[in-house]
Amino acid sequence: MKELIRKAVTWVLVILAGFLSLAVIMMCCLTISSMLCLGYVAIILYCLIPRSWSYVGISLSVIAACLYICAMFLCLFYQPGSVLLSALLPIMAVLAMLKGKPLWMWGLVALIFLAMGVFSLFYNDIIGPMTFMICDRPIDVPAQWGHCYRLFWSALLFNIVAYRAGILSILVLSGISLYKRYRKPCEDLEV
Repeated sequence: MKELIRKAVTWVLVILAGFLSLAVIMMCCLTISSMLCLGYVAIILYCLIPRSWSYVGISLSVIAACLYICAMFLCLFYQPGSVLLSALLPIMAVLAMLKGKPLWMWGLVALIFLAMGVFSLFYNDIIGPMTFMICDRPIDVPAQWGHCYRLFWSALLFNIVAYRAGILSILVLSGISLYKRYRKPCEDLEV
């Protein structure tokens, strides 16, 4: 009886994870930035889920990731939450890729984030304080940020830096990984 219950729970979790994944993929196909968030979640799941986990562990991880993306979409009606949740995805993806890597790679990624932060400080398209205060959309933007332009500006700058540096860091880490993986066969051919 216990074995039957365990198999039923496993199948329910697998089916639920599949349906949630399809729903999230369809939601993320609406915009390019949403597709980018889906890619970040895929990187996080690929790097953090051990290959030895059973269907239950993998299904629970996929369900948690789908719920995170759904929470991010629900926070579209509360901009500070949406900005924070979407800025954490590239940072978590980079940290997942850096797990177990040497210290020089951590330093390289920190340098990328620092350089992108300085670049984004001067080259951004964040609205000014006057536009911020007169902004009246269907959702009152200044009220969501507590009528504090500096909070709004710093959070959007954090989001911009996280996205730009996250993409660049993932490309650099993937390039280093591919170079290390395919360097050996080329060296064997030269000898």
